[in-house]
Amino acid sequence: GAKQILAALLPPAEIGEELFIGYCAACHGADGTGGIGKNLQGNRFIQSKSDEELVKFILAGRKGTAMNGFQGILTEEQLIDILALIRTWQK
Repeated sequence: GAKQILAALLPPAEIGEELFIGYCAACHGADGTGGIGKNLQGNRFIQSKSDEELVKFILAGRKGTAMNGFQGILTEEQLIDILALIRTWQK
């Protein structure tokens, strides 16, 4: 009901920003410039991958790093919204 209406009214990047702050900012910084995690601003890895590839990567995580997978934590739809935000940082 209300969630679907809100999602239809807000741009994906705006929804993604709220999710990013809640799930990603502790490591990647509130503006994506990094910290414990990599800088996501102007990131060549992100620029070289499709959203589908990045969703798979984020769900699985990266072994040997602090990047744990988000399988069972975030949905693919939520990750697409987060990626909409991250794509705005790739200019």
